[in-house]
Amino acid sequence: MGRALTLPPSAIPGTVVVDRQGRAAARIVGGATYKRPQPSRSPVWRPGCSLLRSGSSTVVDRVPADSGGTPAEPTRNPDTMAAMLTVAWEAVDGQRPLTFLAVAGVVLGALLAMLGLAPLDVHGPLHFVGVMDPLCGATRAVRYAFRGEWALSWRYNPLGIPLAMGGVVFLVRAAVGFVTHRWVTVQIRWSRWMFLAVGFPVVALGIRQQAIAELLMTTG
Repeated sequence: MGRALTLPPSAIPGTVVVDRQGRAAARIVGGATYKRPQPSRSPVWRPGCSLLRSGSSTVVDRVPADSGGTPAEPTRNPDTMAAMLTVAWEAVDGQRPLTFLAVAGVVLGALLAMLGLAPLDVHGPLHFVGVMDPLCGATRAVRYAFRGEWALSWRYNPLGIPLAMGGVVFLVRAAVGFVTHRWVTVQIRWSRWMFLAVGFPVVALGIRQQAIAELLMTTG
């Protein structure tokens, strides 16, 4: 490897990833096969930083450039660590269920935009007594979004526009992947704070939909 690497005893057994100059770039604690790490699938493959997995916690192990190849002490704080977002090109579609769901949603949204709502009531029992949930009005909102009537879509449910646009984006992603055999894959490592950040808007949306219960209980 061109130079000696000094590793603490706790790092053994483990795998050290070196760069082209023979310097330690990352370290993997635990078993590793010839398929790991893969640059297109694992956030471990990043000079100076690696993700180590130990039980249910995540450890970030950084190797400073001026440390002579000696990894610094890991930072263990899984509760306050922000969600990690990784974007990579894959040889296969690792999010196939979402792809099928998005394609089906786009087809359904287009049909609703052209033909209107189906004469089938899919609301739950609470809807008929005036209790709304965050998804109430989403079907009509998606329909109006595909018709280009943004104001009406937002009025029924603010989720309609992002759902319609997200479906179209996934459809384009599916077309590009089918042609090129390379799929854009986005992965999010959720933290406790991310769940809270998502939970508050969901509660606010539920309150907002409850405030327009009279509108949502009518046929639009």
